[in-house]
Amino acid sequence: MSRPPLRRFLRLLLLLLCAACVWLVWYGAKRGVTRSWRERIFAEFRAQGIEITFKKLTVDPFHGLVARDVAIFDADDHLRVLAEVDRLSLNIDWSRLIKRRPFVSALELRNARLSLPLDRSNPRSQRIEVARLQARLLLPEKQIRLVHAEAKMLGLNLRAQGWISNPASPQPDGGNARLEWLPYAERAVQELQAIQWHGDAPVLKIQFSGDMSAPDSFAAAVQLESDEFKIQDKTFESIALAAAWKDGAMAIDDLVLEDKQGSLRMVGRW
Repeated sequence: MSRPPLRRFLRLLLLLLCAACVWLVWYGAKRGVTRSWRERIFAEFRAQGIEITFKKLTVDPFHGLVARDVAIFDADDHLRVLAEVDRLSLNIDWSRLIKRRPFVSALELRNARLSLPLDRSNPRSQRIEVARLQARLLLPEKQIRLVHAEAKMLGLNLRAQGWISNPASPQPDGGNARLEWLPYAERAVQELQAIQWHGDAPVLKIQFSGDMSAPDSFAAAVQLESDEFKIQDKTFESIALAAAWKDGAMAIDDLVLEDKQGSLRMVGRW
């Protein structure tokens, strides 16, 4: 005789739990999570050597915690904006959170936009605009691993992967070196923006690695291939580039440039 009321009670309890879960998801998606959680996220990134702020942190039933209108700053100077991100998804490792260890295990960017200043010390510096960024980063302790990234940048389709160890290590000033390289970087950006690619934009592939506690350990490799393109009034048939940065030097392993009059091949080290 008591089973039907018990079943009704269990069904009612299950409905209440489902309704509570739906309300929590709705509240988290519309109103955002509490300020204490926001502060935890700020502190987590600060421990990794990254200073960020965001306007809203919400719960997405499919993508977890989602930060919106994110700004990434120089950890030593909060007036220097290094990047701006529209939407950032965060994966939480709850076991690491319980043990009071770094708990953001991965980041995902979907169709994000970045605005990267060439000169971090100058807010009005020329910027590199990155659009349609799809990326996934893993965050094991003392490391940032870029599993993959695809984006539109400077008229190119960018694909990148790599890793950096000890991202929170203090960095030397390097101000003079940065100022020496800045004119070359600005000129390179201007030259790339002036290129008119025929057909689909070419793919620029980048692989990198390094330890922030040992700046000389940084290494990177770049590959670029394209068919017909135009610079000002000059049309070229194709270009193939393979270059690398290692041991403090830039090596052009192979550069082949062709037009209707012939071809130019270069190798070198700077």
